[in-house]
Amino acid sequence: MSPWVCLRRNIHLFELRIMSLIGPFLGAGLIQDMTSFTGETAVLAWMLTCYSLVALRKREPDLERPYKIPGGMAMGIFASVVTTVVFVLLFIPGSPPYVGPLAIKMFFGWMIIGLILYLASAGQRKGMTEKDLRAGVFAGMEERKATHTKHG
Repeated sequence: MSPWVCLRRNIHLFELRIMSLIGPFLGAGLIQDMTSFTGETAVLAWMLTCYSLVALRKREPDLERPYKIPGGMAMGIFASVVTTVVFVLLFIPGSPPYVGPLAIKMFFGWMIIGLILYLASAGQRKGMTEKDLRAGVFAGMEERKATHTKHG
């Protein structure tokens, strides 16, 4: 397993432990907003996954794909549209999935923190070749592939 994968897992476990310890002291009213914030981020991740699927199918049509989605590219485009509509509705007051003002502030605050960290790490990425960047993104893929073929 890649050291980057282990590091990411450990960081997420650490965050989970901290939030579990702090959560009870934040008050019951914040739980709904935290849940809504989590929902916003899940819909965003789902939406980005759908757009990535469509982009990869166009840019890398010959890439090996162990999982074929029913409906192919049409389903990817449909899923992209649906997730975009749901994501937009999360921020419109009065719409059924509206998450509330505090959850929206938390979401945009989190996005600003992410943007700052992304920009701060630009220097590290600037010196890397595309091959190095791909190696970092797909770290551990061969190990997972070998494990999957052994058990599958």
